[in-house]
Amino acid sequence: MPYSTLISGGQATKSVLFYNNARGKIGLVGFWDTVAFDEVGGLKVKDPDTIQIMKDFMANGRFSRGVEVIADASMAFVGNIDQSIEQIVNSTEYDLFLPLPPQFDLAVMDRFACYLPGWEMPKNSSSALTDRYGLITDYLAEAFHYQLKHSNRYEEVSKRVRLGRAVEGRDEKGIKKTLCAFLKILHPTDQPPTRSSRNTSPTQWNAAAASRNR
Repeated sequence: MPYSTLISGGQATKSVLFYNNARGKIGLVGFWDTVAFDEVGGLKVKDPDTIQIMKDFMANGRFSRGVEVIADASMAFVGNIDQSIEQIVNSTEYDLFLPLPPQFDLAVMDRFACYLPGWEMPKNSSSALTDRYGLITDYLAEAFHYQLKHSNRYEEVSKRVRLGRAVEGRDEKGIKKTLCAFLKILHPTDQPPTRSSRNTSPTQWNAAAASRNR
C-alpha cells in the first residue's frame, strides 16, 4: 500500500523512525499511516532511547526529541513463531511474544492494542479468488487513507461501551481502539444501531477483547 512502509529486519534508529535532530526532520512515523516491522525478531535496537521514545509514541501518539512531535502513524510488528501452536498455548514456558526482540520489555508489550494470530487467518487459495470485478489495492489504500484515517470513532465508542471494573488502563484503551477499527470498516459512513455496541456487535466485541487478552 502506498501509505504504509515495511522495515525488514536490520537496525531501527530513533533518527530514522522518529526524529533526526541533526536535520530537524521527522522520521517515518510522520510520513506513513502504518510503519510495519517484518521479521521483528531480527530487529536490532542498540540505543535504549529508541525504545523509550517508542513507548511514549505508542502510548500517546507523541514524543520529545528536543522538540515535542505529534504523529498519527500506527505500528505493526510481524514475526514468526518457531514452536508449534499447541506447544505454545498449552505451555507456561513459552508465550506468544517469543518472536519479539529482547529489547521489547513488558512496557512495550503492554502498549500493543491488538494481537492478531496468523494461524487464525484464512490462508490464501484459489477458492478465495473471484471471476467478477474487484478493486486493486491502490484504490483500497486511497479509501482507507482518506475515509477511515481522517475519522475518529473513539469518543463514540467511549460513550457507548462500558467495561467491567476488571478492565482498565491500557486494556480498556486497547479494546476501544480495536472496536473503533471495526466501526470504521463496517460503518464507514453511517452510525451503527443505537443499542449498546456490546449487544449489537458481539462478534466484534469478542474479537476486540480477545485480541487484547492474549
